[in-house]
Amino acid sequence: MSTKVWFSVKDVRKSFGGVLALDGVSFKLSRGEILGLVGPNGAGKTTLFNVISGFDAPDCGRINLSGTELVGLPPYLIALAGLVRTFQVPRLIENLTVIENVLLFCKSQPGERLRNVFFSNARLKAFETEIAEKAKDLLQKAGLGDKMLSPASELSYGQLKLLTIACCIASDSDLLLLDEPIAGVAPVMIDRILEMISDLRSAEKSVILIEHNMDAIMHVCSRVLFLDVGSVVCDGVPSDIRSNSRVIDAYLR
Repeated sequence: MSTKVWFSVKDVRKSFGGVLALDGVSFKLSRGEILGLVGPNGAGKTTLFNVISGFDAPDCGRINLSGTELVGLPPYLIALAGLVRTFQVPRLIENLTVIENVLLFCKSQPGERLRNVFFSNARLKAFETEIAEKAKDLLQKAGLGDKMLSPASELSYGQLKLLTIACCIASDSDLLLLDEPIAGVAPVMIDRILEMISDLRSAEKSVILIEHNMDAIMHVCSRVLFLDVGSVVCDGVPSDIRSNSRVIDAYLR
């Protein structure tokens, strides 16, 4: 894993109606790093995700991904820059099949160009075959191979979470923000989700993971950021965070 700073958040502040949700949050991330973002309810974790991904504008601060300043960009341009996210409640197109949802996330599809809608060619067909195989492979790894032709509406909650992560991986984005990917998921599926997240490291994809399950954080994260009342309380390896007295007082007891 590279130690070069590749993604950075600097002095980000965000308030809602006079309530300070983020108070000067700063941290850095290396390519291929999996960072756990933990803290009690109301600490500002999801607000931070919303600001990073362009759904909320910060009051001040800078956010940089591989040389691209993200503050001020709409979510779709941030996604094109290489950053995708999930939400606590899966957001998928339920009347499309499982594999169609995955295919929607594949970038730079020649079929999206108006000319190619009317003039099919060998390159377009080859690309469609390639991404279809990629989608099938992802769904097999996610344990959803037997569901790929089913409407997404037929999936269980845990399967929807798996599908959401598969969609993010299909986008080939460099940074994934995962908001409580195993919350409310049956234990039998938790290991599969954590395995999918861990595998991203070998592909040099970076992850910021919000999760209340500290065992999961200890399992997949090389570093943990603890947030409380909108501020970074501590930043370190999982074992140090778990034993930190301020973390214990604020969250773990």
